[in-house]
Amino acid sequence: MQAARGRRAADRSVTSWANDHAASLRQLAGTITDLPDLPATAADALTALRDALGDSDPAQLLGPLSEAGPHLRPAHADLADRVTDIGRHTDEMRESEHRHRSSNGS
Repeated sequence: MQAARGRRAADRSVTSWANDHAASLRQLAGTITDLPDLPATAADALTALRDALGDSDPAQLLGPLSEAGPHLRPAHADLADRVTDIGRHTDEMRESEHRHRSSNGS
């Protein structure tokens, strides 16, 4: 039960961060979906990213951005780095929330 509460708290933190950074996330996602030179193997990731762009919750962009990231190299390393940074940041937020809850016995 505590683990589930911890996951929900971490999810809330990430969702709040995504809401605060919605414009940047949407701009990045839009830029990626407009790239004309991605490999055919990126098709599913791009479809998921386009679908997430239509969702009102910007946190829904995080998974599809992560899925699209590997398809951006080597041609779009700068965008791939941004996607990696976002994933790293949200992972750190989740881990920080987990550590916080563990240290408080929650």
